[in-house]
Formats: sequence, structure tokens, C-alpha cells
Amino acid sequence: MSCCNGRRRAARTAGQRIGWPPVPTTPTPTAPETPALAARARLRYVGDRAIVLRGAGSGLTYLADPEAAPSLDVDARDVRALLATGLFDAADG
Repeated sequence: MSCCNGRRRAARTAGQRIGWPPVPTTPTPTAPETPALAARARLRYVGDRAIVLRGAGSGLTYLADPEAAPSLDVDARDVRALLATGLFDAADG
């Protein structure tokens, strides 16, 4: 009985190919997941300094800066949680 026989049998039952030269396994390239805005809502940031927030519903990251861009387009799934912070108001139009 060979020392590799058990490992060879286990690899076969797992569906792996055994042979020489070894067959390199390369992961299938996939595009990185980028969450898209499902539906947009515009909020106005009322804080006094720049902050970075992650949306609770969408997972998107938002940069809120009162000087650079006080209005912010956000994913509709994040509106409730962002308003609850007290740092945002509904934007006009």
C-alpha cells in the first residue's frame, strides 16, 4: 500500500484532479461588488465638520462635508437611519 493512496482516493472523491504536472488552480476573476443606489434621496448635512458614514441599509459609504457639499444624494434604504442621527434634514427639492 502506497503512502499517497489514501490522499489520492480522498482527492478523487472531492472531485480534484490528480496527475503530473500539477494542474494550477486559478480563481475565476469576478468584478468587485459595488452597491448601486437603489433609489435616491437628497439630504442636507447640518453637522459642523466633515464625517464619513456607512449606510445601514445599503452598505454605501458617504462623505458628508458642510463646506464642500452640504447636500448629499443617498440611497433610499439609508434615509431613515441617517435622519435618525440628527445630522441630516430633508433637502429642499
